Amino acid sequence: MRFVTWNCSPGSIQKRLDQLMTLKPDIAVLQETNAAIAGIPDCLWIGGIRKKGLAVVTKNGYRAELIPQDEKAPWSIAPVNIRGPNLSLHLLAVWARKEADYITGVYNAIVSSYPEFLRAQPSVVIGDFNANKIWDEKRSVTNFSNVAKKLETEFGLVSAYHKSTGEDYGKESQRTLNFRWNKERQFHIDYCFVPQQWKIEKVMVEDTDAWTKLSDHKPLVVEVTTD
Repeated sequence: MRFVTWNCSPGSIQKRLDQLMTLKPDIAVLQETNAAIAGIPDCLWIGGIRKKGLAVVTKNGYRAELIPQDEKAPWSIAPVNIRGPNLSLHLLAVWARKEADYITGVYNAIVSSYPEFLRAQPSVVIGDFNANKIWDEKRSVTNFSNVAKKLETEFGLVSAYHKSTGEDYGKESQRTLNFRWNKERQFHIDYCFVPQQWKIEKVMVEDTDAWTKLSDHKPLVVEVTTD
């Protein structure tokens, strides 16, 4: 299976979907999409802000269904049931936003709102976390390191990028955000956590002009074998 997460920035949905399809995803999570994507086949859109929402795009026989969300959880962290030809799984699609204090919203979602959801089936937590270990000191408990630790110790989920590269959190050589296209402000803030027993075949951060013309985020691509 191939997963993609990409904060695609507002703009032409069709241009972004056409570019996304060059990666041949089975499941893609897109942040900052507008509601127009909801009218396109195989696209599930979540959001209360018309110009910016969260989308799950499925291909190759996979289908996405939104599970009722916890009213106390951020709307932009969405539990999604994925059914496909070879595997069914639970997907927690993430867009960490300011109104939920970014990584604090993710922490509360996995600890309080969706722990049973993540335990019920093989699960993937994927998206724009807007966080990195380098900013941990700003939050004593609800920081990125504690989110990553809980995902691993309580749910058996590991960051595909870090497991594949062997790099430590906070020391990523490939950055997924070129903040407002400023080359001096590049960070790794997009993640895909997968079951630790899955075999990670390939991890890529797409970094070419075709992507940077559309967004200051770069897609994170994760290919796994689930058997």
